[in-house]
Amino acid sequence: MKKKIFYELIVAIGLSIFLGKFFQAVPCVEELVDYQFNLFTVSSVFAGFSFTTLGILLGMSSEKVMERLQNTTVITNKSKKIVMSLCFFSLSCFISLAFIIGICGFFPLLIQRSLYYLGILTLVLGIFYFVLSVKAMYDLVKKVYGVNLKEASRKKEKFEQELARMSEKEMNG
Repeated sequence: MKKKIFYELIVAIGLSIFLGKFFQAVPCVEELVDYQFNLFTVSSVFAGFSFTTLGILLGMSSEKVMERLQNTTVITNKSKKIVMSLCFFSLSCFISLAFIIGICGFFPLLIQRSLYYLGILTLVLGIFYFVLSVKAMYDLVKKVYGVNLKEASRKKEKFEQELARMSEKEMNG
């Protein structure tokens, strides 16, 4: 996982430098702080949702069905996506915070623009991994709490037989 996040971060940095060099679409200084506050808010809210998802995953581990998965990689594989989203959201928050505080004002313009785009790219990557983690959690919930169709059909048939037997008993009774 460390290598994956490292490689994705290198690609994001490379892309942000490219965007910073060839695209000048950065808000003016007065609008930039407001914009970074908004990015910080979005990133922190998504990070909170990611922490909640991780908490749900850990809470589910106490379920009887989940105990069978205890010595497997299922839980760790599901949690990797959540941790990846948390890392990217955190990085986006730190970049936005650097703009809000004014630290980025000391850097050359190319680095400022590159950091601006890196903040957006890390937010997008965080959202991407958040969506993947939610899908993975949904799949896990379906497996843990899903309905076993054969068992449900057997119970339904048994229930209907019992109803028929009770109805017959009342009519004869």
